[in-house]
Amino acid sequence: MKIRHLNLCILCVILSCVIAPLSHAAEAEKLDATSAHVFMSIQKAAEKATSAVVEVMHDESFFPSSNGSGVIISADGWILTNAHVLKGKERVYVETEEGILYESKSIHYDSVSDIGVIKIDAKKPLPFLDFGSSDDLKLGESVLSVGSPFSLGTSVSYGIVSAKYRAHPGAHRRDMIQTDALINPGNSGGALVNLKGELVGITTSRYAKRDTPQGIGFSIPSSVARWVYEQLKEKGKVERKHVGLEITNVNVSELKRRNLPLKFAFRVTQVKKGSPAEKAGIKQNDLILETCIEGKTELFPDLEERIPRLPDGEKVIFKIHRAGTPGDTVQTFEVPVETNHDFQERPEHEHLQPVLEGQNLMISDIGMTLKIDTESKPQVTITEVIPGSVADDCELKPGMNIILWGGMEFKNLEPLVGAISTTCITCGKILVISENGHIKSFLLRKYNMNI
Repeated sequence: MKIRHLNLCILCVILSCVIAPLSHAAEAEKLDATSAHVFMSIQKAAEKATSAVVEVMHDESFFPSSNGSGVIISADGWILTNAHVLKGKERVYVETEEGILYESKSIHYDSVSDIGVIKIDAKKPLPFLDFGSSDDLKLGESVLSVGSPFSLGTSVSYGIVSAKYRAHPGAHRRDMIQTDALINPGNSGGALVNLKGELVGITTSRYAKRDTPQGIGFSIPSSVARWVYEQLKEKGKVERKHVGLEITNVNVSELKRRNLPLKFAFRVTQVKKGSPAEKAGIKQNDLILETCIEGKTELFPDLEERIPRLPDGEKVIFKIHRAGTPGDTVQTFEVPVETNHDFQERPEHEHLQPVLEGQNLMISDIGMTLKIDTESKPQVTITEVIPGSVADDCELKPGMNIILWGGMEFKNLEPLVGAISTTCITCGKILVISENGHIKSFLLRKYNMNI
């Protein structure tokens, strides 16, 4: 009996020694098959994309600094690119992957979205990319950036979706796709594609600190690019809808004062006279707690992109808290959109605007006043914080001393004013403060929207 038991044990050991390597081998084969499939997907997507990406050259010169990229989106020669590639040009030249040169038949662009379109007379049906869904992109999803960097010809770089609905540093757009796929000068207007070879974005820029090779890339979502393209193709211009509100983000401290258990909301700073919002009964200083479009609750940063693209008559549902009412009193307003005939392009860069009076520096955009004391050692001190402001939301307090702003140290107000003046309102910048010997970091953020 003992011998039989011993034999069984020996058999189990032998089998485990045989089966375990087989199991590991099977797993390795499975991983190899998965890797091979991913590699084939990348290869096929790259081949498809490179055949549809073109180099866009300006008419006055063929110097590399003048060039950008474009993406063919129809067999009869409609091409998407960036508005900044076309701005100020009456015509451009387009060179395909096959080396065929075309002169543009017409060009149109929309500076707000930074999308431009080119029409060429194709000599034959052209290879083109189908639109994919940028809304369905997932964080970490593999993407390819395809363009013509430095006019060297069509090139492909691989990366992932690092973020969605990203605010571009220094610009007012907040709907960007961020990727770590390599982007260089000349890639502007090129394609961001998924592994199906579908167009999910139009490459627009790269952000990096000065004199550093590292950077991150930004692309305009295909949902925006397609909408702009269809309007430019049909009308030669873009018509945007609105409800007639100007709004800004509300700080957490004010929400607490109103007994609202929320971390984010928007205050109505202006209601346009005669607008749909005014007719619906929305008033200045109302707090927007939630919005719903086509049955879907929308992210606040996305409102400025979603509302302009709605069809005539579509209603936006706002859930609003009005000052003077109990915290749990929420009113619902249904507001139809209409064409914004008075639309004005906002400045691409919105910076803080400090006002210097003597030794006092007032920054109304974020609600605080600074003072410099040069009698002993140079010291920049917060002297006032406006209740309900962005500074108040960051829990900045009078008496705190600024030692760094955006990585710069200050000994007088002049360089401090310059640094603050270049701080982007929509993206903010890290502010480092000394309080009772402790070092704290703060990120100032303020969203201003016209919807």
